[in-house]
Amino acid sequence: MRPDTTEDGQYPGALSARRYADKYPWADTEAIETFFALAKTFNIVLTTLARYPMPGGAGLSRAQHTFLTALYVAEDNSLALSEIAREMNVTPTYVTKLSDALEAEGLVERNASRSDRRVTYARLTLDGLARCGELVPAFLRFIAEIGNDLSAPEKVELRRLLNAYTSRAGAMMTAPQQTD
Repeated sequence: MRPDTTEDGQYPGALSARRYADKYPWADTEAIETFFALAKTFNIVLTTLARYPMPGGAGLSRAQHTFLTALYVAEDNSLALSEIAREMNVTPTYVTKLSDALEAEGLVERNASRSDRRVTYARLTLDGLARCGELVPAFLRFIAEIGNDLSAPEKVELRRLLNAYTSRAGAMMTAPQQTD
């Protein structure tokens, strides 16, 4: 038996999904089970990532890690703060706070755009480059290890399904709220 399933082959949470369906017969049991499975996966992956030995990652929050690695893989190790906010799916204010902290650590520097003073760029410093040189390979090993049991076609299909789910959730965020 796999550690992520119960004796009857269901993942933990399937029982509560069935209970929702028992109480609300109109509810889509498959959608409920899918949602619970996705939420569980998200939580387990993030918890595992937090515990994974990450050379160069000590003392960094998950958001700081994401910020630094976005710069590391960018051309010239530099991006506009607005691009980082879009990439991370967070507010520009939050990215400014992250860049403040990373600049104080000596890992990034910020510069105003020469062509548009409203745009600020973050760039990795030499210390930031060195830190990412340790951090990124460890992160890539983590990613490979998590996906180790999936074939290449399964990974493609999983991405397709997750993108569809994300697209629908994103559309719901911007749609007017319904009231019952």
